[in-house]
Amino acid sequence: MTERTDRELTLRELQVRLPWTIRYSQDFRSSPCTHKDFAHALHHVSKAAGKLHALADDMDHDRALADDPELGERYGKYIADLVVCALRLANTFPARTLDLQALTVHRIESKNGVSITAAAAASAIPTTPTTNSSRSSITMKPTPAGGRA
Repeated sequence: MTERTDRELTLRELQVRLPWTIRYSQDFRSSPCTHKDFAHALHHVSKAAGKLHALADDMDHDRALADDPELGERYGKYIADLVVCALRLANTFPARTLDLQALTVHRIESKNGVSITAAAAASAIPTTPTTNSSRSSITMKPTPAGGRA
């Protein structure tokens, strides 16, 4: 994966700019079902979640797999698919488009009893994802002065 040097896109920008150039069969397109694109995106959520469920089950039985440092490169795409599907679901929600960024912030704040928007505005410190080498997980930590990690 290449490191980006330009400004990262927000969830809202990803939603608005989401290209959808995938071609569907004539039968699918001619269906009178008004929520067909929403339902189709939901099918892909299940497909990606299924791949991740299978991985979790395989790791229950294979410690070496669970410790494989390349696992993220092989399975990260399914987590990205879940995000892309969430964008698509928000764009094709029946009767109106949903603002996924606003809904996500509200959901995080309401589930955790915190205000992440107030904290972000108060700190005004940009964050950069960093890798925790012991677990290969991404954490957010303040970007040093000058804006480069």
